[in-house]
Amino acid sequence: VFNASTGEQYSVRDSYIPLNSIGCVITPENIYANISKSDHPNRLNYDISKSADWRPLFGKQYPSPPIVSIQPESLQYTSADFDNAMKLQEKLDKHLRESFMRWRRRNRTFFNRHVIQSIRKMLPRLESAGKVQ
Repeated sequence: VFNASTGEQYSVRDSYIPLNSIGCVITPENIYANISKSDHPNRLNYDISKSADWRPLFGKQYPSPPIVSIQPESLQYTSADFDNAMKLQEKLDKHLRESFMRWRRRNRTFFNRHVIQSIRKMLPRLESAGKVQ
């Protein structure tokens, strides 16, 4: 089960599921409205063929319209402007240094250039490690 608002996934067997109700189930073929007496995830029968619990949106009277993707076949990317990227990096570096110095007014802050270079090398690896596969 997915929370449509957050995209978080839960197991219907989880007794501590944070969802309070399930109003519909969406499958690749149809959308089913929950018409059972209960809408709490732990009390539902998820057999969508049970007409006493689930009512399909599309059927003989109202056939399913063809679903067409609005996403383009391919995405066109433009190359990043290296000069603008370097200017942005310099502005960020300066802003961070000034912020640290304002934050530590009573202590003199020294910036180790070696550490800065190490962090710059590490950041792309951290960014790629944090991406969802």
